[in-house]
Amino acid sequence: MVESGDERWRLAFGAIVGVSFDSKYLVVLDMAVLAAGVVATPLRRSFARL
Repeated sequence: MVESGDERWRLAFGAIVGVSFDSKYLVVLDMAVLAAGVVATPLRRSFARL
């Protein structure tokens, strides 16, 4: 997503997170760290369009 700018990858990430929620709760920590990383990079502009 970073290099190509293709935002369709969000669907794949969402599906992975959805399946992970079914299997364990530690994914919440993983998603929090990922969100902090996105906020700290230029990728945050893609979320402004949501």
